[in-house]
Amino acid sequence: MKKQTKPAEVNIINRIDLLQALEKVKPGVASKEIIEQSNHFIFEEDRIWAYNDQIAISQEFESHLRGAVKADEFYKLLDKLNDDELTIVVEKGKFLIQGKSITAKIKIDPEIKLQSIQAPDISLKNWQILPKNFISSISLCLFSASQDMIHPELTCLFITGKTVFSTDGFRATKKEMKTKVKADFLLPTLAAKELIKYDVHKVFIDTKGWLHFVNKERTLFSCRIFADIKYPEKIWDFFDVEGTEINLPDSFDKVIDRISTLVTADFDLDRFISLEIKKGILICKGKGPYGSISEKIELDYEGDDICIKVHPGFLIEILSQLDKMIVGERLLFKSDKFEHCICLSS
Repeated sequence: MKKQTKPAEVNIINRIDLLQALEKVKPGVASKEIIEQSNHFIFEEDRIWAYNDQIAISQEFESHLRGAVKADEFYKLLDKLNDDELTIVVEKGKFLIQGKSITAKIKIDPEIKLQSIQAPDISLKNWQILPKNFISSISLCLFSASQDMIHPELTCLFITGKTVFSTDGFRATKKEMKTKVKADFLLPTLAAKELIKYDVHKVFIDTKGWLHFVNKERTLFSCRIFADIKYPEKIWDFFDVEGTEINLPDSFDKVIDRISTLVTADFDLDRFISLEIKKGILICKGKGPYGSISEKIELDYEGDDICIKVHPGFLIEILSQLDKMIVGERLLFKSDKFEHCICLSS
């Protein structure tokens, strides 16, 4: 008797729903295959996930499919199809995709070789509820964090109590959240830049070097954290600045943008502009190897003359948030729930 083969299970899948699920896990896909299958989407019957050795993201999705498929090609193909519904089956090491007038086959690896990062069950009590403005708070602090791995702790955001801190040693930012976190944690900024795309509301700090976040759509976002490092306690002193308070003129950010046009240097941190503050006037000056520029602005100021040098990029990034500054040993921008401090160039 001829051996009968089991027919492939037919799966009718909404193409838009599938694309939306893939979009949520895409930040976990590596641009190159750092580890095996790290540039793939992994299908496991009731979820889709991706892992690039630093972050792992999974989304619940009933596909009844199993296998690893190259992420870039698969996503682009689905995005260009016109059918609202597709039939997808696993057949001889491929996903067989059929629409009304199109048939496509895309190679898969039926064996899932990449071990998933197991996030804890969402119902466990160890999950901390995050402040409602957690995402907006970390977004405001991202630009101050360091990119230099010589001090890995400074490449992280420090979340403690109601406060988010960041610093690269030249500038520092802190933002007060609406409520406290139960336990402090360091969040790598490389992961945070992706995390701000998700409205997460809970965090789980495990003992295996991972942070896990979840949103109400049950998207799980996990990121690797540094072990045995601590944030510098001196960060608290960074914001202790006494000096002269100045109200900045409207559109000051556009002035800085114009002045910085000609300011270039071999190393970005060597770029600076000069701010000369005098009675009734603020003079901004910039100079580089190809020219110089200055602009005068009326200013409501009656104090002593002040001349400071500051990195234009650092300054322009913060001006969208505040319009007052305190000039002392450092330059401090301060509001009720937000502070940003910049070291001054000598």
